[in-house]
Amino acid sequence: MNHAGALEAFNTLRPADQNFIEDMKIWLVTQKEVNSWGSSRGTAEVIFTILNSGKSWTGAESDKATIVWGGKELAPQTQATGYVKSSVKTETIDKNLATVTVTKPGPGIVQGGLFWQYYEDLDKIKSSENYISVTKELYKK
Repeated sequence: MNHAGALEAFNTLRPADQNFIEDMKIWLVTQKEVNSWGSSRGTAEVIFTILNSGKSWTGAESDKATIVWGGKELAPQTQATGYVKSSVKTETIDKNLATVTVTKPGPGIVQGGLFWQYYEDLDKIKSSENYISVTKELYKK
């Protein structure tokens, strides 16, 4: 793959430019989200190049990310995936919960998603037209 070859060339010719090499690695990985690397061989070439250039993404420091929600640090439920789930009771919701901070000091990247879900009694749900449209329909069987 041409991009992996370019990364190898930069790593050989300009090894001191670690920030640029790390940016190239991140670009390669994020491209995988929307494109394919073409073939199994292309995928193997990209992975080999990422693992053998720039800073190590496989060390203990590369796995560490900190998530702070509402002023409290959240710990992952599983170390293997880093999955974090947190729930709060209705009476403890305040404006501080609107801020989530993710910090990753080590090399590599972190990916994730944030979902805010709540439950409401059916009789309290009304139609709404803001950024999204919510319509209530009940079917009796």
